[in-house]
Amino acid sequence: MMGGTPVLEMDEITKSAIGEVANMVGGSASTRLSGLGAVTDITPPSIVFEKQTLLVLSSLQTIEIIITSPAGEITINISLEM
Repeated sequence: MMGGTPVLEMDEITKSAIGEVANMVGGSASTRLSGLGAVTDITPPSIVFEKQTLLVLSSLQTIEIIITSPAGEITINISLEM
């Protein structure tokens, strides 16, 4: 994706790489769930790069994961519909 290039700013290439990582995580989760017999259908992730943004994309209950680093905070929300 980024080829080991240091991230110095949140430019379009960096945003694209983050979106691709989200796609890879979703695809991997879908593959593993399918291996357990679950029928899965994934949608492209919604990526928002704004501070203090509240975005409601679904009425489903979500699991929130917060990752904090020296570069800032990333909040990931995951929802599953059975």
